[in-house]
Amino acid sequence: MSSARDTASAYDLPAPTSDESLTRVGRGTPMGELLRRYWHPVCKSDKLQSVPVRVRALGEEVILFRKPNGDAGAVYPRCIHRGSTLFYGKVTGDGIRCGYHGWTFDTDGRCTDQPCEPNRGGKGRSAFRQPWYPVEERYGLVFIYMGPLDRKPALPRHEVLESIPDGWELYADDTNIPSAGAGYMPCNWLQHHENGLDWAHVSVVHAEQFPPLLAEASKADNSTFRCVAKEDRIEGHAVAKLSGMRMDFKVALFVPNVRAIPDPLLQAVRPDGKVNNIQWTVPKDDTDTVVFTVLVQPAGADLYSEEDMRIYNGKLWTELTPEEHQLYPGDFETQVGQGEITFHSEEHLVGTDKGIFLLRRMLKAAAKTVAEGGDPPLAFGPDEIRIDTAAGVEFGADPDFVAPEESDHSDAALARS
Repeated sequence: MSSARDTASAYDLPAPTSDESLTRVGRGTPMGELLRRYWHPVCKSDKLQSVPVRVRALGEEVILFRKPNGDAGAVYPRCIHRGSTLFYGKVTGDGIRCGYHGWTFDTDGRCTDQPCEPNRGGKGRSAFRQPWYPVEERYGLVFIYMGPLDRKPALPRHEVLESIPDGWELYADDTNIPSAGAGYMPCNWLQHHENGLDWAHVSVVHAEQFPPLLAEASKADNSTFRCVAKEDRIEGHAVAKLSGMRMDFKVALFVPNVRAIPDPLLQAVRPDGKVNNIQWTVPKDDTDTVVFTVLVQPAGADLYSEEDMRIYNGKLWTELTPEEHQLYPGDFETQVGQGEITFHSEEHLVGTDKGIFLLRRMLKAAAKTVAEGGDPPLAFGPDEIRIDTAAGVEFGADPDFVAPEESDHSDAALARS
């Protein structure tokens, strides 16, 4: 017979729950409406050629196309005539032509031709408009805006991608570099995105994957990590002292799903100390996520090449056997291992999770602002939005360092969040 003092049997667990205000991304949900107030990359520019491309973002299917003159468009997949998918349409100089009856729509959804109609050259077609989304291209990526048109903001410019060192160049990637090039993550966007503020996991998950310097530096005995909440971002600053050297490793996560994290393989440390990439964590839907990355790298460099990515006991992530995935788990295994949508009711946040707490609180506050009719940070207003960041990595011998002021959130407050 078990002792009366025994506790915490799994039999006694209550039914688990997830915080849907943070995780659901469909129209009408708090986070879905917040995300729809921002631009999101959905495709690399060089993948948008002469045939339509089907993408999924925020729980919606969208058809992208590029006209011969280079203009890009994004439209609702079902043709407004009889509902056939425009994925099988033909792209012409006038737009995307439905493969069923030939109705053709320009990049703004306006009908430009109805070839099967007797009055095809008349004004009747102007009464028809295919639902569409605004499109812009920047940094080698195709961005779409899926929110209310009267609140459409400028597509932000990121200073670290605008002012790059001499002899360096931009490279766009859509293979989920942060998860070993897994292609996409079959889990909720937030449990992947918030990992950018989790300094504590580096020395455990990445002990055999990242350079020994970073793995050792991230151990609690060798470093401190502080998070600060600002108007539009959470900044994390790790300070590590190891072998007489100091490393400053700074990250930033911007509302709602953009982050700046230095290259953890320490391959491309910019001479100006700035971060060498910007990442967008884009929810395909509630349970699938893709990360787009724009790298700043030396011209001609082949960062994250096949050889660079052999960080799993000399193998690529895609080469691991099921047993090796257990032996060498990385971000993919640990985050997908939380489930399609993690159970927040079963978490026990502690001091090292303060960045997670601050990010979730900021997102909820921004979603509340949208629900009340306001504009969240970095969305709507100026004709140009430029975002700068102190994120980056620097090395030095100076042992004197004053950590940034930390927000006052006790472990007890975290537990109540």
